[in-house]
Amino acid sequence: MKWLRKLLGYDDIFFDLLEASAAQAQSSVALLVALLGRRDEAPRLDAFIQSRRSEKLVNEEITEQLCKTFVTPLERGAFPYPPRM
Repeated sequence: MKWLRKLLGYDDIFFDLLEASAAQAQSSVALLVALLGRRDEAPRLDAFIQSRRSEKLVNEEITEQLCKTFVTPLERGAFPYPPRM
């Protein structure tokens, strides 16, 4: 994974957040599988709901960090303004 970080030149925050998101998604799936396996009991969704909320918070943080750091060619001044005709 370090070679990918070096290649892309991103801060470690993105990879930490992506790993956290993957861990939360895995947790949500494991909880869902456990819920579906209990057919004789009434399902308790509290742990699953909390896991999904945590996953959504991590995804929001990823989006926020991307918005703060991602620079498009337009922002770099790659396009002359006003456009030439």
